[in-house]
Amino acid sequence: MKVKEVKVIDNMQMILTFVSGEKRLFDASSLLSFPVFQSLKNKDIFNNLEIDHGVVTWDNGKIDIAPETMYQQSFEYN
Repeated sequence: MKVKEVKVIDNMQMILTFVSGEKRLFDASSLLSFPVFQSLKNKDIFNNLEIDHGVVTWDNGKIDIAPETMYQQSFEYN
């Protein structure tokens, strides 16, 4: 399972499109309870994400999250 496309929307939410074509809504604010994700509070860092081999990354690849985790913690989006 890999992420093909990401669109950031308000309040740290993003619409993920997986390679299967399925779209899901992910609330990244739930990540802030973990120390490794604290820099995502900075909007410039959060909004400057990339997809590296199907994995969403931030801060030049220093921060990432498994696409399987994003899928499990997201909701169907039409």
